[in-house]
Amino acid sequence: MGIEGALLHVSDTPSIFYPALARLLSAVRPRIVLHTGDLADEVKRGSCPQDACLYAAKVKALLGILAAGCTGRIILVMGNHDDPDAVRSLATAVPGRFEVFEGCARLDLDGVRIVAAHRAEDVWKAVAGEAADFGLYGHDTSVLPPDVDGTVYLNGNVKIRVMDLSARSVFSIDYPRSVHDARQKKRKIGL
Repeated sequence: MGIEGALLHVSDTPSIFYPALARLLSAVRPRIVLHTGDLADEVKRGSCPQDACLYAAKVKALLGILAAGCTGRIILVMGNHDDPDAVRSLATAVPGRFEVFEGCARLDLDGVRIVAAHRAEDVWKAVAGEAADFGLYGHDTSVLPPDVDGTVYLNGNVKIRVMDLSARSVFSIDYPRSVHDARQKKRKIGL
């Protein structure tokens, strides 16, 4: 399935998804990975400071998977449950591979203008100030209009996106159901 120069966009990834992500990265072999926040989604770092060690362990595992499965740039836009300082510290283990952004990232990737943020409203505001080809975000299941004034908006929480930058085409892949359940902290209740 590999697409020369592909960009893989994901968001709000609970650790239950990491093995499937590793397999997906192996199949796609993207040149760029763009993650729009909440790297270890089941650990709500902002609201549970006591979970710092758990968060660090999960993020370290994710960064290892991303580094092994991506051939080029790895762009991380921090979400509301991320700890930017911890992510930057962990990212130094693989120098030069990770770019960590807080707030909104404006990127020019092979002539394709991308605005990326964790929340849809932040992307919407940023694009209103400066045009973009794609607006990428996550956070929840809200969906911006798919194409406004030439900007295509894609929610990486709803679907995994594989983008062929040279053709400006997008392939959408469903997350495993277990990912949505983990994001909502659903658990099996047995007798």
